[in-house]
Amino acid sequence: MEAVGEVTAVGPGLTGRKVGDIVAYAGNPMGSYAEEQILPADKVVPVPPSVDPITAASIMLKGMTAQFLVRRCFKVESGHTVFVHAAAGGVGSLLCQWANALGATVIGTVSTKEKAAQAKEDGCHHVIIYKEEDFVSRVNEITSGKGVEVVYDSVGKDTFEGSLACLKPRGYMVSFGQSS
Repeated sequence: MEAVGEVTAVGPGLTGRKVGDIVAYAGNPMGSYAEEQILPADKVVPVPPSVDPITAASIMLKGMTAQFLVRRCFKVESGHTVFVHAAAGGVGSLLCQWANALGATVIGTVSTKEKAAQAKEDGCHHVIIYKEEDFVSRVNEITSGKGVEVVYDSVGKDTFEGSLACLKPRGYMVSFGQSS
């Protein structure tokens, strides 16, 4: 569903792309497992020379997901407090970085000390190792009982009720995964 490649041919009349360009895409048409693929020009984006192609290929779909969550499902702004489950995961790490850059206070859950260090590096202000402490109690403590504006929950069943308990009145619960 996501790939990076080098343009080897360009159709007649196409502008903005040339042979040798490095481009990426995510979504349809499927086929990133193929050695070569014919794609419409409007389905690809240029990969800047400063971005490694492997990194670009691995981040396209996760980045689009993070953009949808942070800007469309709930528009994170400076002063908000956001809660991210799986904060050291692919989408979670992007959510933490983006929300932090927007001026939000970021709370995240992880499973290990190593992942906690990664989440901190990615912009989490408060990291909860959910195997060691109750995340609902900890969020309540961090927010002085006020709760958070939004919870981004990629886990599902195991965290759903607790995530709801972390919200302030009229807060947003964004469930976008179901690893449990």
